[in-house]
Amino acid sequence: MRASLPPFGKAALLMCLAVAAYAPALSAGFIWDDDLHLLDHVAIRPNGLYRVWFEPGYGMFWPVTFSTYWLEHRCFGLDARIFHATNLVFHAVNAVLVWHVLLRWRVPAAFLAAAIFAVHPLNVETAAWVAQRKGLVCMLFMLTSMLLWQRFLDRGGRGWQVGSAVAFLASMLSKGASVTLPAVLLLQTLRNRGRLGWRDAANLVPHGLVAIGMAASEWRHHVGDVVGDDPVRPEGLAAVASNFGWVVGFYFWKTLWPFNLSFVYPRWPLEPGRPLFHLANILLVAACLVMLRFRRTWGGPVLIGVAAYLLLLFPACGFVKFYFLAYSWVGDHYQYLAMPAALTLIVSAATQVGAAITKGTGRKGQLALSALAAAVVVLLMLLSQQRTMLYRDVERLWLDTLAKSPGAWMARHNLALHYSFLGRHADALDQFERLLARPEYPRHWPKEDSKILTNYANALNSSGRESDAEKAFRKAIDLDPEYPKPRNNLATMLANTGQFDAAIREYEALLTLPLKPKERARYLLNLGTTHADRQEWPAAEAVFRASLAIDGTNAAGCEWLGIVAARQDRQSEAKQWLGRAIDLETTPATRARILMNLASIHESEGDLPAAAKRASEASRLEPTNPRFAATAEGLARRLREEPSKPQRSITPEAQPR
Repeated sequence: MRASLPPFGKAALLMCLAVAAYAPALSAGFIWDDDLHLLDHVAIRPNGLYRVWFEPGYGMFWPVTFSTYWLEHRCFGLDARIFHATNLVFHAVNAVLVWHVLLRWRVPAAFLAAAIFAVHPLNVETAAWVAQRKGLVCMLFMLTSMLLWQRFLDRGGRGWQVGSAVAFLASMLSKGASVTLPAVLLLQTLRNRGRLGWRDAANLVPHGLVAIGMAASEWRHHVGDVVGDDPVRPEGLAAVASNFGWVVGFYFWKTLWPFNLSFVYPRWPLEPGRPLFHLANILLVAACLVMLRFRRTWGGPVLIGVAAYLLLLFPACGFVKFYFLAYSWVGDHYQYLAMPAALTLIVSAATQVGAAITKGTGRKGQLALSALAAAVVVLLMLLSQQRTMLYRDVERLWLDTLAKSPGAWMARHNLALHYSFLGRHADALDQFERLLARPEYPRHWPKEDSKILTNYANALNSSGRESDAEKAFRKAIDLDPEYPKPRNNLATMLANTGQFDAAIREYEALLTLPLKPKERARYLLNLGTTHADRQEWPAAEAVFRASLAIDGTNAAGCEWLGIVAARQDRQSEAKQWLGRAIDLETTPATRARILMNLASIHESEGDLPAAAKRASEASRLEPTNPRFAATAEGLARRLREEPSKPQRSITPEAQPR
């Protein structure tokens, strides 16, 4: 694709193509894992910016990525359109950076490769999914590091070298997938100079130290804290190594032929005992040997491109455990960083073939090639727009996944959860029962088995089938006695049906398990709520205080202590606790409820102006709540009519379990 546009015009065209390809995402909402990475993350809680850097949550130390979430939330709240728009901007900038990197690597048809990257359907999963912001930011800083390294190679100067290392650090603090970049920079040096010396390796020591340090951090926070002992990849390293060629081949083929894409692909069995299973690795090694044999002609540049592709893809090939390996060996978003290398190989080969075919045809041949290249870009853009539409509706996404991969138990599980959330209990139970009957159901993994049964029990409970739900909860507990959620949910169900003694026994048994501090604080809160349901105020207060001693930032604990203090006629203390709860709470509906509780206490003390003020604030936060509006209006009317007369206390708003 040759164009007479100036460099700025080409950059603008690339950005426009990128935005146009994934524009349907601008009307999408939040989907799977967006809660883990954003909606429930510490980044949008009080002191969020400090906490993402110094109190990493959920076992993911990616503070640069989470800082972008923090900034957007501070400026725009939880508006999904803003988060999707930011993702598109990051991807568009990455497309421009890819173009510049390929130019520095002297790649033929660099602009065409960047244009295809900008619109490629494989990138829908990264660009249109808020939770994949980490890959976008990681690539931005990785490409920046490569450009700064090229400046160092061209001009010298330690400033460029240090800048490249700092950009690499920022990339690793966004997501650890760029850990192999130092080796890629070594290839970049070889491509630039035609040789390598010990000084070239020494110049990359800062990058190597960053890679080692951040890889250790990634292992500690993600592999250690998140995956732990869960058998997300029960196969050994030897089996995974035998699978390497198949994973590489899958990604390369999908880059070349991006049709029949799926959110979750079938997880094929690893069979290292079968000689044919090693065929992919044998072919890969043989191809590299052929390139090495012809390294002085065409083989050298191609081998460098293949090596860069393999290095950038390596972290996603299963050698390091991550949760998605339990569902599939491959996923579209895992190839995002490596795709430019694959496109370089494909576009370079296509360019050579096109030049050979049109040799001697002059300008007409060039125009035909340009038209063909433009048609490919437009076709890919249309395919991306079509696939992006799936990300606007999580139900449509899961149904599309199951249509292409019927054995994707994770997709069926999440579809069932989605139906439960919508109150479509019959549909949810149907999906759960179909899931439990399938052979792909993860019976080798007790915790995941227990999790699915727990959610099935929740759906039974929501359908009014408490007896069946209790049986499912107890089966889930038997499968994994140390998994806390089934016992907690069973206790909650028992309390909601008035079986308080049984609920308290279950909560007390739950609290004997080896729990994380946040979990223990949350389950203590549930136990305290059960005591409060029985109006056992001193017992409830003791448990709530124990919960807050573990997690002092829990707004619900402060709210409950305010309610308990009010019930025991300690109004001044109740106001302090409720005020603290308001400061900690970020959800408008919950803040409104706390404000109404505070209003009731002010009214009981005869402070009608303060009561009216708090009720008015609550009504503004929850304008669709008719009771809040009526209470605020009534207090305002009383304040006008009887500004100094004490009024009868409003019953405090109890917090839902």
